[in-house]
Amino acid sequence: MPVTVRAEPYAWESPCSQRYLADKPASEMKPPPLEEGAAAWVAAHGAVSSGQQYLRLTVQGTGPETVVVDGLTVRVAGKRAPLAWNDFAMAYPGVGCGGGVQTRAFAVSLDSARPSLTPEPGNEDFPFKVSESDPEVYYITASVSAYDVDWYLELKWSSGDRSGTLTVDDEGGPSAPAATTAARRTSSRSAATAGCRRGRRSWSRAPEGRRASGSRKGTCKRHAFS
Repeated sequence: MPVTVRAEPYAWESPCSQRYLADKPASEMKPPPLEEGAAAWVAAHGAVSSGQQYLRLTVQGTGPETVVVDGLTVRVAGKRAPLAWNDFAMAYPGVGCGGGVQTRAFAVSLDSARPSLTPEPGNEDFPFKVSESDPEVYYITASVSAYDVDWYLELKWSSGDRSGTLTVDDEGGPSAPAATTAARRTSSRSAATAGCRRGRRSWSRAPEGRRASGSRKGTCKRHAFS
């Protein structure tokens, strides 16, 4: 295989950008992690990305020859009604929310019947070239507003007279031995979902959040920011 993919499904575009859904009351939730601890935090709480998932892919050749990355295809493996779980924002009070400008950035709406990647404004589209000494990093923002979606990516590559496809998913398929953990599940929150954020000592109800009729357990209670 002349190309490898390293995927980070819980990358953050900025310290304030990421939200997660969890079927737990606020009293059982740990404080929000730093970005490098997000994957462990998500696993510990059985959480899923809320509304949007920011994925970072590092694509690199395994040798000196040039490999052309012809494109990334979005595949939907399942689509269900949105989750009526509590919604948790990762930002701490007083943390700045600025993000950097990425040169290989794409967006996809998972609500679409046939979702596909679109370059963000000012960004180029595929194909790109990589080698062992010249890797590429792609940033993908997957958004959803009406469903709970299982999804993965297929990366198409070519090098000389060889070509192939790498499956980039949560487990890594048999055709993708070099692909590590990637996007698996992104969900919108239902009207019954309670919005929560982190206070200085505890989770509190977010300003937008009011408990809807029939909402699930674990609605966040208000706490002072002191």
